[in-house]
Amino acid sequence: MGTNIRTDGYWYGYSTKYVFTGDNYKLEIIDNGNLQHEISSNDKSTPTRSKVSTYNIDQSKTNQIKKGDHIYVYSGPSDLYGLMAEGTITKIESSNDGGKDRQVTFTFVESEDLSKNTFKANFNGVSTVTHKSKTKGTTTKLNMTFKSGERASTIIKKIAKASGINIYHMALVKNKTYKRGYTVSNEPYKAIVKIAKDCQSQIYQRRGKLVIDDYATDNPYSEHIYFELGSGLLSEPSTYDKQGTKQCFIIECFDDPRVQAGSSIQINSRTVSGLHRVQSVKHVHQDGQYTMEVVIYE
Repeated sequence: MGTNIRTDGYWYGYSTKYVFTGDNYKLEIIDNGNLQHEISSNDKSTPTRSKVSTYNIDQSKTNQIKKGDHIYVYSGPSDLYGLMAEGTITKIESSNDGGKDRQVTFTFVESEDLSKNTFKANFNGVSTVTHKSKTKGTTTKLNMTFKSGERASTIIKKIAKASGINIYHMALVKNKTYKRGYTVSNEPYKAIVKIAKDCQSQIYQRRGKLVIDDYATDNPYSEHIYFELGSGLLSEPSTYDKQGTKQCFIIECFDDPRVQAGSSIQINSRTVSGLHRVQSVKHVHQDGQYTMEVVIYE
């Protein structure tokens, strides 16, 4: 069966909405010319940081929002409008608090910081290790130990389950066998990242979901979005930095919320053509304009 390339998308009639949620509130702010953002997504193991700004919003509303609260960004043209990103707020900055042009900028990290996850002490396979230090006395830590000959896919799944890390999709370039076994200290996400890299695979988060990607099989999102000059593409692609051994290209397009790290997009241009995977994308809404800057692998 051939790849189904999606040509739907009319890049007009844009709208944006930010939804903030905390322990005791839910706040929706709809764009009336008073919202701006720069939303990033890439295929690195460290979650991306993005910013949204609000202008002239009642201070009693924005004062509800605290660090650690969650934000959902919905944006796009009328026929493609949807969830562009979600994450945890890490920083709040305000200016002109006493004036009519009050601006509040929220920095958030994609999804959540999985490095904070630890093992569950009562989970099957998790053991307690006591360590004596001359300076700190006795400390107790948790770890997981795997027998010799265990496969990477099994280790990743067990680590994820024991630490409450949900993996949306996993495809490994190679499923490495650890002949001497494997021991994981109480840093489960760090271990999953290392094992994924041992298996020559990309690990990243997008729209609140963790993905381990082999970049060889078809991507798990069924996107295959079509771009050419006159149909979303604003200019000819240009050469960009290499990522490892892979040459990359950068393209400018009308904003499309479907495009995220790992997306497959079909390019038809003089410089680049064919189906390509997305390394990173930056969605920008500023001064009434909606554009995106996309880096693709050759």
